[in-house]
Amino acid sequence: MSDTHNSTLFKDRSPLLPDAIYALFNGARLETPSGDAFSLLTVDETGRPHTSLLSTGELWAPDASSMRIALWPSARAVAHLARSHRAALSGVCADTFFQIQLDQVDVLGAAQGLQCFTARVEYVETQRVAYARLQNGIVFVLEDDAVLVRWRAQLAALKSL
Repeated sequence: MSDTHNSTLFKDRSPLLPDAIYALFNGARLETPSGDAFSLLTVDETGRPHTSLLSTGELWAPDASSMRIALWPSARAVAHLARSHRAALSGVCADTFFQIQLDQVDVLGAAQGLQCFTARVEYVETQRVAYARLQNGIVFVLEDDAVLVRWRAQLAALKSL
């Protein structure tokens, strides 16, 4: 999909979350979890990239230009975000790969035992091809309904900060 010489590669760049991607993170889909996981990419002090997998119970977009992120305090991404104030979030939505570039990442505080951050959407890049459809990215299956209860509380905390 990264072959820029292939005329069937469709790329787009937007300063805001496109509607379909915003709908993933506005909190409405939590009641019907799809099992989608999203990759939060951060960089350590030596420049090495690290990925954290997050769910819709740990990500919230109050609007199309900002996001909030809830992380376990022991996650290495906490230190990376506090230091660099930048990250990228990627996944699959509507047959399309997306990557959200986040900047101005700042600590909001702690809630529900999690370290919470706010971030500005710098831009969103999407890619798709005409000859194949992405059906999903990384997908999980919840083993316990108690997770949804925890995610509801986490989203409520993100919204209240």
